[in-house]
Amino acid sequence: MDNGLFWKLLEPIHPAAVAFSRKLAGGRDEGDDLYQDAVLMAMRKFRQLKERSAFKPWFFRIVVNCGKNRYRTPWHRRKIPLSNPESGPNIDPRGEHEARRLLEGALKELSSDDRALIILHDLQGWSMPDLATMLKKPEGTVKNRIFRAKQKMRKYLERHLQKCKNIKLEEAAYALQGSKMADD
Repeated sequence: MDNGLFWKLLEPIHPAAVAFSRKLAGGRDEGDDLYQDAVLMAMRKFRQLKERSAFKPWFFRIVVNCGKNRYRTPWHRRKIPLSNPESGPNIDPRGEHEARRLLEGALKELSSDDRALIILHDLQGWSMPDLATMLKKPEGTVKNRIFRAKQKMRKYLERHLQKCKNIKLEEAAYALQGSKMADD
């Protein structure tokens, strides 16, 4: 195995892959663990990669698969993250925190594959052809899966936004953008 080539191919996608892992796992610590698991798995399977130009979708697929494997662990062995929203002086983080919680809940409604598609497409800006290449599926299938995943998220948000009348859609959008920037 050529370790030098592996690291050379990983270097340009490292920041995006770390951010994706954190989004997929739902937090910084869990995401970093997921990323490390994916790197180890990719190093073990690097010889199986036939085309070096397909490294990026191949690696992101490994991240998705490692994430799915984490969710297959029994419920009593899963770690429960304790998050504490950071806030500055004179800032009321309740609206942003609630909006972020709702968006995270909506993402958790999705299968890990669909969650990965939404994160890669909407938050990381992957194109449909890139996603289709990664999944080895037709572009139309990928578009349909993203559409259905967004519908499922929309239904979740509509149900829960009625319960939380104090949250504005602008706050939800800001929270999503803020979490994207924090993970980048």
